[in-house]
Amino acid sequence: MDKLNLNILKYSSLALVLSFVGLPVYIHTPHFYSTYYDISLAKIGTILLFLRVIDAALDPIIGALSDKYSDYRKKIIFFAIILLVISVFALFSQPLFSPLIWFAIFIFLATTAYSIITINYYALGALFTDNKLIRTNLTTRREAIGLLGLIAASAAPTILQKYFAINIAFQYYTWIFVFVTLISSTIFYSWYNSYQEKAADIIDKKKVRLYDIVTALISKPIFYLIVFISSFASAIPSILVLFFIEDILALENMSGLFLVLYFLSGALGMPIWQILAKKMGKLTAWNLAMIIAIITFCWAFFLQKGAAIEYGIICCLSGIALGGELALPPSILADLSDQNKKITTTNFAILAFLMKFALAIASGSILYLLSLSAFKPGGENNYSSLYWLSFYYALLPCIIKIIAVLLSIFLAQKINSK
Repeated sequence: MDKLNLNILKYSSLALVLSFVGLPVYIHTPHFYSTYYDISLAKIGTILLFLRVIDAALDPIIGALSDKYSDYRKKIIFFAIILLVISVFALFSQPLFSPLIWFAIFIFLATTAYSIITINYYALGALFTDNKLIRTNLTTRREAIGLLGLIAASAAPTILQKYFAINIAFQYYTWIFVFVTLISSTIFYSWYNSYQEKAADIIDKKKVRLYDIVTALISKPIFYLIVFISSFASAIPSILVLFFIEDILALENMSGLFLVLYFLSGALGMPIWQILAKKMGKLTAWNLAMIIAIITFCWAFFLQKGAAIEYGIICCLSGIALGGELALPPSILADLSDQNKKITTTNFAILAFLMKFALAIASGSILYLLSLSAFKPGGENNYSSLYWLSFYYALLPCIIKIIAVLLSIFLAQKINSK
């Protein structure tokens, strides 16, 4: 393996940490606290909405400060990793006081640490090279390794819960996370300790102001709008997937398998999107990924109890679409950021902000709306409650994502007309 590819792999290793913790923090914790501690979905949804809006609002500030103090980026990432490990460990440990307050505190700390790492990590990827083909290769490998982490993160809780109670299973999971973090961080820093940000990348860093956040945002309004709408649509099923598998399909014991199929398909499909990006352009390839997601989730709306094979196919197809939706937007943004590199981290902070803000709105609104239908996780539910669960999980995201597709077509025409 040549030095370039080895460095890309070393850089990409940190994606294992982010992916291995992302699934339990963003998907498992609402389900875990609602079922194990019997906290209502309305309360959890309200907490998540409030905290994730704050978390999202912090992202552009984190980005601007990270640009300003880029000399300390190594230490920033290091201490954020430590905070993330402590927060995740606490989330799945026995609360020392009210479970709801405990949940709120450590979800906020975990997501804040996650943001600090992600923003700086993705900015490093953008500064890694000016070559657009190498950049696509880097983002594809990074997201592929991240998806491999998600596969492990999907399977581990299901396997552990076969032998232990759910609370004990997640405590063991956190120890696995600590081990993965130690190994991945060591590999990542073996590259980062020898990496130097080029002078052109860090020039005028002391002049980066919060005003640059607005400048970066208004310079690419349509792109950022597509990111927000598409992320909002994608966040809804990610929040409801465990409820859908358990209460609509009645296949709770297969939830780990379905998640593995989903993320494995995403990882295996990464090379396909890399090829398509070269042949048809990154924006068109991203548009295609969204269309595939729409078609597959429309099918999911009509599934009935016990439809394991059909849902497995849907997981594979939507997973392939996921690969494109993960790899292409950061690569597109990196290309768009070439004209003003001093706010590269700010650009990626805005990207993270929009994705997180979409998740915040989705978390609060969808869980609250679902609670209005009298839905009870794992309990007895009537036809109306189950219908609305299917609608929110499958059909509503399709309707929203169609808007993103139309905007993407408009953006492509606008770029081509220049």
